[in-house]
Order: sequence, then structure tokens, then C-alpha cells
Amino acid sequence: MSEGAKVRKLRVPARRRGPRAFATSSPLHDTARGFAYWVARVWFRGLFYGYSLRGAIPRRILFIPHDDRAGNPRNGQAILGGRARFLDIVNGKPRVHGTGVGRNRALFVEYHGFDWLRDLHAVGTPAARNSAGALIETWIRWNSRWHPVSWRPDILSRRICNWLMHADFVAADRDDRFPSLFLDSLARQVRHLRRARPFLLHDLDRLLVLKALLYGALCLPGGIREIPGLLQQIIRTCEMQFLPDGGHVRRNPETQFEALQVLVEIRDAVRDAELAVPDELRDLIRRVAAMAAFFRHGDGGLALFNGASEGDPLALARLLKRAGARAPKFLSARSTGFERIRADRNRLIVDCGPPASGVAGTFAFEFSTARQRIVVNCGGADRADYSWEQFLRTTAAHSTLVVENTNSSVIRSDGTLGDVPSAVICKRHEGDGETWIEMSHDGYVRTYGLTHHRRLYMTAHGTELRGEDKLTGTGDHGFDIRFHLHPLVRASILRNGTSVLLQLPNRVGWRLLCNGGTASLEESIYLGSPGNARRSEQVVISGTTRNGSAVVKWSLAELVR
Repeated sequence: MSEGAKVRKLRVPARRRGPRAFATSSPLHDTARGFAYWVARVWFRGLFYGYSLRGAIPRRILFIPHDDRAGNPRNGQAILGGRARFLDIVNGKPRVHGTGVGRNRALFVEYHGFDWLRDLHAVGTPAARNSAGALIETWIRWNSRWHPVSWRPDILSRRICNWLMHADFVAADRDDRFPSLFLDSLARQVRHLRRARPFLLHDLDRLLVLKALLYGALCLPGGIREIPGLLQQIIRTCEMQFLPDGGHVRRNPETQFEALQVLVEIRDAVRDAELAVPDELRDLIRRVAAMAAFFRHGDGGLALFNGASEGDPLALARLLKRAGARAPKFLSARSTGFERIRADRNRLIVDCGPPASGVAGTFAFEFSTARQRIVVNCGGADRADYSWEQFLRTTAAHSTLVVENTNSSVIRSDGTLGDVPSAVICKRHEGDGETWIEMSHDGYVRTYGLTHHRRLYMTAHGTELRGEDKLTGTGDHGFDIRFHLHPLVRASILRNGTSVLLQLPNRVGWRLLCNGGTASLEESIYLGSPGNARRSEQVVISGTTRNGSAVVKWSLAELVR
């Protein structure tokens, strides 16, 4: 009986339900795991570690997973012409600015992750095949030993999956020694990934690693017995990462879609290999997809909370279709901590949960009409200039209230959060088609003795959004309420700082009125589009508490043409 036939007969055994569903690792456990990985790195760096990865060289690949992500032929042509951003070829050795840290870190990760193979595959010419094979062969020659970045578990996982998904493409028309070189390197990388997996700290990385190990078990000989256990581990890992409403614990819309992409690819690979897809995985994908759709604006892109970028609307739509997702029927994601109001063409999305992902953006909101965003957050730095990274975590980078230009949560130097609001309260009310949300948090109690209360109200037709920001407590302190505007929105101050005219690209006007503070315009930055920092503006309503009290009322209304 062939090994492919054995795969078709596999079934995933029943999973034992543990008592810690939706739990996350404790800080003490993560610290111990991090120390263990530091010790393991000493071994990985050793002169003889490479010898321990030796083993039988696979003779063939049994199964090739399908890559449903669309490649970009233009990027593929740039690689062929030696114009790719990540390529710096000196004496036949591709380098990415040496260490791959600082501003060049993204390029380093891009090169060693091999996501660009799909771009060459999209070109599809013999020259593209030869280039793909040659670049892999060069990588193997210069990266056979462990390196803390190029062999980092998340990058290694992406590389293994990309090599396997495009194995038939890269191996075509290569000389006889390439298959052996290629398969030997693949097997060595999979062996190392098995050893590195127990030390992972980052939640999404754990899922990426399990996906890569599952691909390795499906594609390389001898991995059949590992598949049921890997599927159980995937389900168990998901229980720790996803909340009851389907939201990811990082509360980042981009992470939500990345996790959905991984889960859908796992499901499709299992199904294509004629394995039984676990019911728990199918149900999870439905919940995660519904929550992913929850974060979309009218332009099809993502809301910019907790370091997210817009993403590619077409790719997001294709993924949701593959996942079988429909328009979200729920408007409250209580477990994840978000509220959504949709009235006619207008959408309001509010972060009303505890802070996460190292970002201090409590009670930030975004507002859009039809396909145009109006009020936004600044976005994330993952694909942009890393000099913005620390700023984009701050409260001031979000459309919310800031006291004395201080973060509502303490952001440590390593990007994690220290003191965070301990009491974050949110209530939603609906009646006669109108909706209002009441929120409060105590993030400024320790530093300034102030509690922030925010109320947001939208009319039934969505033509007016009203807000009230109130501070209660002690002392006299300055504050700013920030409304970051999309780069395509133009703003003008009227009436001595009590009115702001906003003009959209379609010449439709909106007016922001305020009472209890003075409005001004300041520069802002928009990093919602991957790799593209854009200048923008922000409306800032400033005021001062008197004996610990201040109330600012504001409204954003569409002007009748």
C-alpha cells in the first residue's frame, strides 16, 4: 500500500477537552520558556549542531500543498531583473544589509521567508523557474548553519511552506543534483523546527510552526504518524489563542486575518490530502472568519487597531470567500472588546476592551462613509519605517483622549505593556434604530487621578455621530482629544476653534463641532497602507480639567448638498 493511501485512511482521534480553554500562558511560564530558548540557542550556534540535523535524505515529495495566495508578476519581473528590494548580490551571495536589524529588518525577513516565490511562479516562464531554483540553491549554500534570524521559527516556517508549495515549479529543468540538495535542506529545516517549537513565545508563531510541521508530515516520507497529533496540537493551540466570539487574543485585525489565512490553508491541505478535517477546525474557521469580516470598512480594508494595516481588499475578500464567511450578523464582540455600528453607508468601529499587542489605544475609534475613511488611527509599522514603531504604540497615535500627552497604558522599552487600565467598562444601548455606546477606563487614575468616560451615539441614518468625552477625578490637567484623519480628507478650522470643515475626495462635506474645548489642526502620519507612510492631518480638541472635571461634547455630521 502506498503512503498516499495511508494518508487517506487517517482519522483524527477525539480530543480531550482541557479545563483551561481560552487561557494564555502565564508571564512566569513565558519567562522560563524564554530562558530555555536562550540556552538552546547556545547549542544551536555550536559547531557540531549541524551534524545533529543529518538524517535520511527524502527521495521525493509525496504531496504538494496548493498555494491560493495570488503572486505579483510585476514583483517577479523585478526579481528576474535583479531589482528586488531584498536582493543585494555580492560575489554571488545575496545579502540583505548584513544583520537584518533596524530599518532593514523587513527586507531581511522578506528574503529568508521566500514569500516572493509565488511572484516568480506568477511569471511562470523558464527564466523565472531557473531564477527560483538558483536563488534557493544559493540560499542553501550560504545558510546551511543555524542563524538567529534566518532560522528564526516564524521565518523558517514560512520558508518550509513556500518551498513545499512551489517545489514542482522550482525543481523543473534543474540539474540532477538539485533535488537531493533541496530535499536534504528541507528535511534538516523540519528537524530543527521540531526542536525549536517548544521554545516559542509569540502566539501566532506557534500556529505558523504547527502548519509548517503539518506540511512537512504531509509532504515528506515517514511523517504520516505525526499528522493526527499535529492536528490535535493545532486545535489545542487555537483554544488558547481565540476567544469565544472568534477574535484573536492580540486584538489586532491584521493578525486576525493572518490567523484565518493559516487556518484555511491547514484545512485545505488536510482536505486535499484526503484526510478528515476535524469538526472543531471547521467550526473555528467560521467563527474566526466572522470576526475578521467584523473589522472591515466599506472600502474592503481593515480597521487600524493595535498596530494593524489595511491589507489588500481583494486578497481579504478572496480569503473570506474561501473561508465561507458571510457579512457579520453580530455588532458586539464582547470577548474581543470591540463594538461596531452600521447605519446606511456609514460604519463606526470602536476599541472598548482592555489593551493588547503592546498598544495603548483604549477607546480609539474609526469612522467611514461608503468607501471613504474619515477618522482613522495611525496604523502599524510592521511594513514601514521602523523609526515610527514606538510612536505608533502610543495613545496619541489613536483617535481617543490623551491626558498630559501621556499613554493610558505604560509601554515598556521592549514593546510590552506595564500598568494598564484595570477597570474597562462598556455598555451598548439600542432603540428605534439609534445606537449609543458608553465606556469608561481608569488608565489615568494612577498617574493623574482621572477616569475617562466616552459616549458615542449614531443616528439611525448614520448622517451624524455624536460624542462626549468626560474626565472625573482630581486636579487640573491638560488633555487632548485626537481625531486622526485619512490622508484624502482635507480639514479647515472655522469659528475660532469650535468648528472644523472636512472635505472628502468626492467633495462631500462633513462638519466637526465641539463644545468644552478648542479645536486646532496638527500634522499626523498614516501608515495604514503597507510600506507607504503618508502625511495626513488630525483635529485636536484641547482643554483643561478644573478640580478634576471636564466635559467635551462634539459631533460629526454630513453637510446637506
